[in-house]
Amino acid sequence: MRMTERRLTSIAKDVVRELRARKAIETKLGDSNLASLIAQAWIEDARREDDIDVETRSLLAKQRNLPPEDSPAYEAMFQRVKREVAARRGFPL
Repeated sequence: MRMTERRLTSIAKDVVRELRARKAIETKLGDSNLASLIAQAWIEDARREDDIDVETRSLLAKQRNLPPEDSPAYEAMFQRVKREVAARRGFPL
């Protein structure tokens, strides 16, 4: 299950708060701006992965003798094709 943009934003704020408390970062950005940048990066990654999932499903739909979608065989095939699509796009999984 994907996290919502709202949840990712909330987690990003928590991360910034914790990094500041530990004095683990030094930046001129305010907490809100930094959290927004982190959340946007996560959101963009989630969107790119969603696009990869769509392409993967499309490629698999063209296959004959495809196992049922809820089967372990389908899941294994999906993961293999997804890795190939992601690698072709230069997206680390």
